[in-house]
Amino acid sequence: MKMTKFFVLATAAASVCAFSAHAQTWVPPEILLTEVSDTTLTATITVNGVNNNQPSPLTVIDIGPDNWFVSGFGTFLINGHAQWSEPDASGEVNSVTSSLDSSLDLGLAVHSDVDFSSDHGPLFGNNVDDKQDFNYLGATFLGVNVTFNDLGDSATVPDAATTMPLLGFAAGGLFGLARRFRK
Repeated sequence: MKMTKFFVLATAAASVCAFSAHAQTWVPPEILLTEVSDTTLTATITVNGVNNNQPSPLTVIDIGPDNWFVSGFGTFLINGHAQWSEPDASGEVNSVTSSLDSSLDLGLAVHSDVDFSSDHGPLFGNNVDDKQDFNYLGATFLGVNVTFNDLGDSATVPDAATTMPLLGFAAGGLFGLARRFRK
């Protein structure tokens, strides 16, 4: 009898430890959405630390300028919505919302350069990971980390073909002023 109780307790303890170890090692999937231009969006997904994009399971459908639908989540129901501020400080945002497309595929509707709406979730800075507002329902109800990185509206550095002539004109102007004041 004592041996049976010991066996039951040992089995229960081992089960709790195994469940705790599994819960601690699980890493939420990470979805990275990158706007390259007003017509190009890339979407990558990393599950349990493994990048699953070779080939990419996610499909980006270009609906129009600054408007995309990301699908390829299979039977997982993605749920959530959030907004990321435009990097050019225009006051506009990039909005990501769970949605269905015309063929009823589950996915994410992505809209860039739109006005902020408190109805469309919280506001994050560009390229900041949202770890609280998205989740999916597969075998269980789990969180998803979503990041939006807007490269399409980022401030750009002028290229050398533009910078060098401008620098030359400025240096020439300063040289001319210096000669004039020496006389």
